[in-house]
Amino acid sequence: MLCALLATLLVPATFTLHAPDATKVAWAGDLTGWGTPKPMERRGDTWSISFDLPDHARTEYKFVIDGTWTLDPKNPKTPNGLGGENSVWEGPAYRRTAKDGQPKVPLVRTEFTMPSKLVPARTVTLFVPPGRHRDLPVLILGDGKEYETWARAPQIVKNLIDERKIRPVVLALVPSPDRMKEYWRDAAPYSRFVAEELLPELRRRAPVSKAAKDVYLGGASLGGLIALTTAAQHPELVAGGVLSQSGAFWTLGDLLAQRRFGV
Repeated sequence: MLCALLATLLVPATFTLHAPDATKVAWAGDLTGWGTPKPMERRGDTWSISFDLPDHARTEYKFVIDGTWTLDPKNPKTPNGLGGENSVWEGPAYRRTAKDGQPKVPLVRTEFTMPSKLVPARTVTLFVPPGRHRDLPVLILGDGKEYETWARAPQIVKNLIDERKIRPVVLALVPSPDRMKEYWRDAAPYSRFVAEELLPELRRRAPVSKAAKDVYLGGASLGGLIALTTAAQHPELVAGGVLSQSGAFWTLGDLLAQRRFGV
């Protein structure tokens, strides 16, 4: 245990902001759960706060200046899954490990319009491993365009398949015209859409397994939330696991205590 602790090198992470006209500045991010911004200390016209973080850590955050959420002009920014952006801090030993380069033989990409009696119609992007397959697992990701454009999910999945780190899998990227409503405020219709309409259509168009253990859901922020809540509401159809990236779990109450998921 002691060796494991010693192997983690902590480094100081100091965040500063020049804001001479501000009366109150706080730091909010992954480290504070976002909902409880931590006050920053003022010295003259500059506000600062420091943390001791693992040298391989990565964290997203924003400043809250007199109630206004603001990006840090000194650090890079990244999409936050809510239609906006967050600032990013990366430790000196942080390394991106996902291989997102173009594979030699990519997944076969198709698009189709998915009508629904439960939610608005949308264009689903489907990626299928080349060659002959049957009974493949399926990974359904919310925020479809973002996972293709920003996260390069199809390339990462195919590279993992080629390296035999995962078995061949069908990837379905599903966008949302109103993620605040569909993923959170009125999530039941979208969850039913995935379980009752989308899954049967994916099995009609691709060699997707009919077993619940081969169905995986994923997403970021509210997308991670709807992935978990859909699996909770339809465990007989979705039992493979949940991929949640910075899931908005503060909305869940005691749901996590009721069931076990591969989060």
